[in-house]
Amino acid sequence: MKNQYEQQCNAAALKQLGVPVVKKLRKKTLEKVERWLDEKQSLDIHFPDIAGKAVEKMMGKAEKIIKQG
Repeated sequence: MKNQYEQQCNAAALKQLGVPVVKKLRKKTLEKVERWLDEKQSLDIHFPDIAGKAVEKMMGKAEKIIKQG
């Protein structure tokens, strides 16, 4: 997505992981992606699940605010 900062950040992160990044879909760039897909290498990435801890922290802060006021 052209000129979309978040998408540019995503592309930069993927590039660091070895995923080919293209700016425009053209025949030449599609071939680059196809070659990458044909390599059949998978990325072994672990993203820790921190959502539960974030919710607990926010609920704790909300509880303090409610008790105060």
